[in-house]
Amino acid sequence: MHGGMDVWAAVAAFDRGTVTEDEARADAEREQVLAQFPLEDWPALPWNATPSEWTCPLHKHRERGTAA
Repeated sequence: MHGGMDVWAAVAAFDRGTVTEDEARADAEREQVLAQFPLEDWPALPWNATPSEWTCPLHKHRERGTAA
């Protein structure tokens, strides 16, 4: 361990109640992705698209906490 919190201390100190909003946003984003790209369609999705060809706003690189 170098100058940080031990993983077990971090687990013990973690308060799951502090991440409920982040968890809700992640769940909503997951649902959006699955609505646009159903799991059963994944095998047929193309692998040759470049970032400039992506049309889904969820593909854009963004900082944590910003809206899609």
